[in-house]
Amino acid sequence: MSVSPLQLSQYFVEELSLQINPDYLPGPEPQFGDVQVAPNGPEHRTDGQKVLHLVVELRPAEDHWKSFPYMVKIAARGAFLLDGSLEQEEADRLLLFNGSAILLGLMRAQVAQATALCEYGAVWIPTLNLVDLFSSQKDDSTPGELSVDAAHVVVAKPKRKARATAKTELQE
Repeated sequence: MSVSPLQLSQYFVEELSLQINPDYLPGPEPQFGDVQVAPNGPEHRTDGQKVLHLVVELRPAEDHWKSFPYMVKIAARGAFLLDGSLEQEEADRLLLFNGSAILLGLMRAQVAQATALCEYGAVWIPTLNLVDLFSSQKDDSTPGELSVDAAHVVVAKPKRKARATAKTELQE
């Protein structure tokens, strides 16, 4: 097994915002949400690392507004080392696809953990085909940025146990 020429050296979350959808109506049907993925980079640092910035937003789908519980935005930045064996264009492509996949996995865990503490339970960033998403790049995007149209996804409905209620009686 060979080691990838792309290695994550550090990452951090720059923003994590979470809002409950006030119109959400829990029900037995699947939850429909839209996901927006926007990478930006690479940024070349003086220490030789390349930085990729990734923003992911989950929100209710317009046509299913009441069936998705949250609006979530997470932004993260990852610093990557490349071993120098790749041409610039190939290195940037590897960073875009593999770097985004690495950051997306780390961000998925953060979103799942944050939403798990909320009333309607955990949701997570779905597994995405980044090749398809990134090939839908808008013609008007500037170099170093990639705008991706929202992808319609179904997020599995979290299973929640019914809340128990307790009654106490006072005896005299």
